[in-house]
Formats: sequence, structure tokens, C-alpha cells
Amino acid sequence: MHLFCTKVLHLLSPPIETDPMTTYSMKITPPFSDQQKAALDEHLAILQSAKNFSKTTRNYRILQYIVAKEIDGFGDRIKAYAIGVDVLGRGTDFEPTEDSIVRVEMARLRTALNIFYHTHQTDIRIEIPKGTYRPEFNEICWLNESAPKQNEGRQWHPLCRSGHLIVSFFLIVGLCAFLILLFRWIDSQRIDTDRPIVHVSGEFTTEEMTNVLEVLSGFKNIYTVFGEYPSVKNDYNIMFLNGKNSAAMQGKVVHTQSGNVLSSAVFRPDYHDNEGDLNIWIASVVQLNGVIEKDYMRRGLYSPVFRCRHLTEIYFGDQTDAAHLAARDCLLGQIDKGERSATLFTNLALIYREEYSDKRNAMPGDPLYRAMEAARKAIDIDPFDANCHYALMTVLFVMGDESGALKAGKQALKLAPLDGSILGGYSSRLVSVGHYQEALEIFDRSIQLNPGQLHWRNYSTFLAQIGSGNRAEAAEISPSLEGTSNPLLLAATAIGMNIVGRIEEAQTRYEQLLSQESDVRDMYERRKYNAGLVNALMKEIRLLEEERVSPIEQKRHMRHPSDLRQF
Repeated sequence: MHLFCTKVLHLLSPPIETDPMTTYSMKITPPFSDQQKAALDEHLAILQSAKNFSKTTRNYRILQYIVAKEIDGFGDRIKAYAIGVDVLGRGTDFEPTEDSIVRVEMARLRTALNIFYHTHQTDIRIEIPKGTYRPEFNEICWLNESAPKQNEGRQWHPLCRSGHLIVSFFLIVGLCAFLILLFRWIDSQRIDTDRPIVHVSGEFTTEEMTNVLEVLSGFKNIYTVFGEYPSVKNDYNIMFLNGKNSAAMQGKVVHTQSGNVLSSAVFRPDYHDNEGDLNIWIASVVQLNGVIEKDYMRRGLYSPVFRCRHLTEIYFGDQTDAAHLAARDCLLGQIDKGERSATLFTNLALIYREEYSDKRNAMPGDPLYRAMEAARKAIDIDPFDANCHYALMTVLFVMGDESGALKAGKQALKLAPLDGSILGGYSSRLVSVGHYQEALEIFDRSIQLNPGQLHWRNYSTFLAQIGSGNRAEAAEISPSLEGTSNPLLLAATAIGMNIVGRIEEAQTRYEQLLSQESDVRDMYERRKYNAGLVNALMKEIRLLEEERVSPIEQKRHMRHPSDLRQF
């Protein structure tokens, strides 16, 4: 950064020899002169003829639209709705928060511009900062006249001439000071990120790489970078390499420091292999508790925010008071320190929700209100994080707002359609409101994307089979639900054992259940299971009650495993 400023200040000194590639830039701001407008039109023509834009005319149409609006003085009108209706052909009922087409296309456009400017030397660059759709224009000034330039001979910014004005000096010094602070802030954000930093590279075309980046953008548990970022120390690299005869593509995940290959796959030219397609492989690598996260945790590299999220996951696997308090204290501790992270508030919403559902360690006040506030806060921080909308969905379901919950769940799926854990969680909520068949179909897709983490997905499948009256199928699933710290799992395993005639074991689980939950119906109703599902479960619980007799009577009533009770 200091070298950059030193080179710029050389303009105020007698001419010296410089590196032909040395440049600096100055932002072009409105109002635009006729000469500037002509130069921008000329630059658009250059972009239109480039390979990056000629393949995808939609990229160029969006770029032409937003540039024209900015030049004409209507930059403040460049909104997602206007782009969707005016350029992408959406109807007047277009809702950007529900249809992500504009966000996706703008991501593609940014990628195309980034790749173009990495491979072309131009004296103008168009940038579209994240968080806005308004373009910014920068003039690139070359310190060596021998450097190749497009639109040569055009001079319309004083700093590109040889003048040594005092005003220019202060402008340059001020710009340098600002950029030093900016880059220090950016570097600090990159270093302190609460997620693994994953660098992506590959021998793809622009459109293919855009597809890869779109898939990765749905996973907010990693920090994805593309291109050369010398100030960022990447934790992992995802690389895509063409085979010797270009008949196949190899994907590899490598731990940067050790060079260890954590996962690899070879894909045919259509990007499918015998076990799935490229997108599914990427999802298995970067998803929650996927290949990268497991390695990241094994190495003990996680930040305080990451640790809090990990403790929250531990709680959902071991639902004890101690695990609950450890997760909640970690989350609140980081928030009290001023940490502004969507991850923290998302997990806090889940913890508060459990205070209500499990009647566990509740703080003063309404836990559901606190859960809702935390979920809303998470969405305010990062509205494009699918996990935030997922947390909101779970809270709304417990509050009894089925339509609002389903809407939030669908938004989560739009943002992360390849996240197997979110698909599984959404399916679980469908079960609780009685949409059994739809839930089972989505579970199949969830298992494809995320073959691990079967615990709660299996529990929801158990509920779907009980609700559908398929008792034998439910009994087959229940042995995979062992867990003495959670009353829901105790009830499910007790029911399954009772169905197949393992009476003594079923009664042991049932007694453990009653030691934690004296009112089983209330346990189900607190989670807002639909009435039909609650009644089906309670019918099974009544069968368990009937078996609470003396050991002699238990032996007399023992049944063969195939002797299933019929209703």
C-alpha cells in the first residue's frame, strides 16, 4: 500500500523510469462531460465484443442498462425491482426478496467484469460494489507512456497530464491515507473471519466458474475468495483441473499449509460421475460439518464465533442442561463483546427456541420473543444467509405461524438449494404440520446431498411413518435414534421397541422418558405438531402405559417381534 502511494507521488517529481505495468486510478464522478460519456460508450463497445460478454448477452444488457441510468443521472433508481422488470423480463408483480434472479445475475456480471479486467489493459474500469447495483467508473492512469492503452490520445482528467498542481498533491495524499485505512480494515476483516477461508480456482470457462461460485455462495459457513488475494491466508484450496486429454475434470480440496488432499473426484465432460454431479460433490465438501469443516475443527483452528456455533451443534446432539448453558453463554459472551455476526444471532435464536420447547434453563421473559428478535437481527445483518431464514422458520413453527414459517423455509431453500442440512430441517417441519409425503420426498434429496447427520432426519422420518400409519416402517427406523438425553428420542425408541415386542427395553426407555417429561402430550404440543400426528403418537404412548405391569405380567404378555399391534 505504501509502495502504491510512493509511486503516485512520483508524479510531482521529475520524470523517472517506471515499471510499464505501474498504474493508479481515479474515480470518475457525475456530472459527466460529453467527452466522458463518449469514452464510456466506447468502453462498453469494447466489453460487448469481449468473449466474457459475447457468450452471455444478458450480462451485457444488464451492464448497458445500469451504465446508461448512471450516466443519465438516474443512478438512485437502479434497484433490483427495476432490473428485474426492465431487463430480465419479470412482471410487475416481481418480488426481489422471493425471486433471487437479479442477485444471481449481478453476481455473474461482477465475475465477468473481474475476469475481463484481469486479462485486459484498459484505461477505464467499471465496478459494481457488493451491496449496491450502481456502477462506479475508474480511470486507470499509466505512469509509463510506453504501456499499452486503449482509446489512446484521449485526455480528460488533469492527473493524467504532467501538471504538478498543489491541489493534486493534497488529493493524492488524502486518497493514499484513505486507502491505507481501508486496506488495513479489509485485511483485518479477512484475518478475523469466523469461517474457514476457501480459495477457488479452475480451468473453467467464465460461465462454468460462475456456476461453481453460485453453488458456493449458498454456503455461509465458509469464506470464499476467487482470484489472487495476496493479503489473505487461505485455509483451503478447491481446484478444478482438466485431464490430459480434456475428457475429464478433476476436483480437489487441499489443506493449504500441509498440502494434504482432503477430497477429490473426477467428472466426465458433462460434470457427472458415477455417484453424483459436480454440484453435489461441492456441497459435500463445503456444507455444515462437511469435509472442510470437519478438518477445520480437527485442527482446532476455529475462531470464538465458530466455537459458539460448534457448541450449539453439540447441544443439539447432547441435549443436557450443561450443553445448553455452554452454548448460550458462549453466544451471549461474544455478543456482549460487540461481535456483530449473523452466525451468533442465528444460533442464539435456536437456543432460545429450545428454552421454550424443552423448558430448559429459561431466562426471565418470553423465550420465543427473544428467539424471534435474535432471528430478525441475524437477517438484518446478512439477509442472504440461508441459515438466518432457516432459524426464523423454526421459531415461527413453534409459535404456530405455519404460513410464515413455510415462507421463511422456502426463502432458505432458494438461497441454499444444495444445502442438505437445510433441506432436511425444512422437511422435518413439513412433517410436524402433516405434509408427510412431501417431506419424505425432500428427505431423499437431503440424503443425497448430506449422507451424514442422519440423527434428526431419521427422527422426522419416524414421525412421518407414524403419522401415515406405517408402524412397522417406523419401528425399523427407531433403533437409529438412541439418545437418553433427549425426551423425543426416548419416546421414539420406546415406541419402536414396543411395536416389535421388545417390551422390557421399551419400558426402560419409557421410564427414562417419564423422568424427564411428566406430560408427554404437552411435549409434542409445545413443538406445535399437528393434531393428527399428536394423536397417533399418544396412541402409541397409551400402549406403553398398558405394559407398565409387574415383571411376571410382562413375561406373560411377551410377543414375538413379528406380532405387531394393528389398529
